[in-house]
Amino acid sequence: SFMEIYNEVLNDLLDLGRTNLKVMEDRRSGSILVEGLSEASVDTAPEAMAVIERGERHRKVAATNYNEDSSRSHTVCRVHVDCKSPDGVSTSATLSLIDLAGSESAKATTTAGRRMEGSFINKSLLTLSTVINRLGAGHRGQHVPFRDSKLTRLLQTSMSGPGALIAIICNITPASGQSEETANTLKFATRAKLVAITASRSEVLDDALLVRRLRGEIADLKRQVTLLTAQLADAAAAPRTRGSLAGHAADECDGGDDGEARASPRGATLHNSDDDGGGDTDMLRRLLDSEREARLKLEGERSLLELRLRGLTRLLRDPTRRSGAAPDTP
Repeated sequence: SFMEIYNEVLNDLLDLGRTNLKVMEDRRSGSILVEGLSEASVDTAPEAMAVIERGERHRKVAATNYNEDSSRSHTVCRVHVDCKSPDGVSTSATLSLIDLAGSESAKATTTAGRRMEGSFINKSLLTLSTVINRLGAGHRGQHVPFRDSKLTRLLQTSMSGPGALIAIICNITPASGQSEETANTLKFATRAKLVAITASRSEVLDDALLVRRLRGEIADLKRQVTLLTAQLADAAAAPRTRGSLAGHAADECDGGDDGEARASPRGATLHNSDDDGGGDTDMLRRLLDSEREARLKLEGERSLLELRLRGLTRLLRDPTRRSGAAPDTP
C-alpha cells in the first residue's frame, strides 16, 4: 500500500479516487489500519518497485526557494510479507517506508500558498519529535501523544510494542544559511538514538499444527490432573490415620487403674505430661491444619487445570474459535 499525508489529510497514492481516509485501530490485534486503503499484491521485487514508482508519480511536490522538487506531503509505503515454513508455522512482518515532507522555515519559504502547507508539515514533525522525546526518556506510564497527528498514529506500531524496529535516515545540507536546520536535524537524530526497542517474531500457526499442539497440551494437563487427584486422595487419608492413632493413644491413657498409665510408652507420655499442657494434642492439631491447607491448595490447582483443560477441549472441537494462536488461560 502507498499513501500520503497532505495537510493532515490522508490520500491513497495507488487509487486517486480514495481520499480523506480514516485511521483506525484494530482492537483485537492492536494494529493501526487505514479504512478503504487499496493494496497491490506482488510476488517479485520488480513488481514491488513498479507499484512504488506509480505511487511516487502521484505525490504532491512543489518548488521552493531551496528545492525545485520539495515534497509537500509525508508518504508511507507499507510492504506486508507473509512466509510459511514447511512445518506449518507462518511468519508475518510489515515494512513501513516513510518519507517525511521537507522541513523549511516559514521565513525562508516565500512561495505563495506554501506557508499553510509548511504549518501542517511543521506541526506533524513537532509531534513526531515529541513522541521521540517521550520514548527516548524511558519514563513508564508517561503519555506518548501518538494520536496528535496522522503521521505518528500510523507510526505507532512501528515505534512501540512487539515487533517494533526503526531505522532513521536524516538528511542535512552543508549550506551555511541552513545551519540552524542542520543543528535541529542532528539533535533530533541524537534523541531518536535513545529510543529502546525490543523486537519479537510474529508467528501464526495453521490449523493442523495448532491442533497437534493443543492435543499435546491437553494430554499434559490430564496427566497433571491425575497426579493431583492421587495427591488429594493421600492427603484425605492422612487425617483419618492420624485421628485414629490419637484416639487409640487416648484410650490407652484412660484405661489404667486409679489413674495409673499403662505400660505403653505413648500412653505414659500422654498421661504423665500434665506440665506440657497437652503438647502432643496441639502438635496433632497443627499437623491436621497443615494437611487441610495443603489439600485445599491441591484442590485449587486441580480446579484451575480442569478449567484450562475444558477451554482447550472446546477450542479443539470448534474450529471457528481458533484464531491461529494458542488460547489465553481462562
